[in-house]
Amino acid sequence: MNLTAISHVWNEGDLITLWLSHHGDLFDRIIIIDHGSTDNTLEDIWLAQTLSFFSAEIIVVPSRLSEFHAASNDLEVMEVEKKFYLGDQATFVLNTTEFIWAIDFRERIEAHFNRVGPNRALGVGSIIMVDKEPSETVDYPFWKERTHGFVDTYPGVRRKRYFHNAPCGEYGLGRHVTHVPAEDIDDIHLLYLAFSPWPLVKNRKLAIQSRIPQADKDIGAGKEHILTPESLEQRYQDYLGQSYNLLARHEFAGPYFRNLELLESQEELD
Repeated sequence: MNLTAISHVWNEGDLITLWLSHHGDLFDRIIIIDHGSTDNTLEDIWLAQTLSFFSAEIIVVPSRLSEFHAASNDLEVMEVEKKFYLGDQATFVLNTTEFIWAIDFRERIEAHFNRVGPNRALGVGSIIMVDKEPSETVDYPFWKERTHGFVDTYPGVRRKRYFHNAPCGEYGLGRHVTHVPAEDIDDIHLLYLAFSPWPLVKNRKLAIQSRIPQADKDIGAGKEHILTPESLEQRYQDYLGQSYNLLARHEFAGPYFRNLELLESQEELD
């Protein structure tokens, strides 16, 4: 089974290397939809392929959009899914603030799709990352030192994404729902960098505001980015208040220690 990740980006120079380094050996293909980045994003995308462990094929697709119109973004993602669909494939659409978090990811995801059959989707929940203390320093891998946040498993609040083996994800607005027949799984999660690395992601959220059309702002689409610096700081404090050391939770700790073991093995080889 081919595993394909898709992400749409704009000026993600602060995160794209972390994101690609994390996923470069998890996927067979990574398709980047670039919205006209003017920073070092595209350069960093090509440099990531020189990493010794990076095995994924990278395809860059220029976006046809001039703004981050939520519904149009989702339609463009689905168009790209259909265009690059290979048949025996599972597709994962992720933002650059979302990182796969699992033990033996490929084996688990292939087993799930073999079990549920074709044209199905799998819902995965998020682990919300919140820096205990702000820090401008972001080392690779970011998760080694950043272990604070909370597991988003509250009924009705769970921040889900859907992975699927259909030609198209048939997403609702924002891609948090799908019309592909779906079921939830609990052995794969996403690390969602909601407030980590902080304040780096604050600057990202504020920058994206300029790309959101007024019509979307009027209906509350992209609401995580339609905030002032002061309200973002207050939200960070609110999230910090419900956060804890994630090493106390098996959803985070299991992949953490497995990934740490793999990282140390790789360092010994190098």
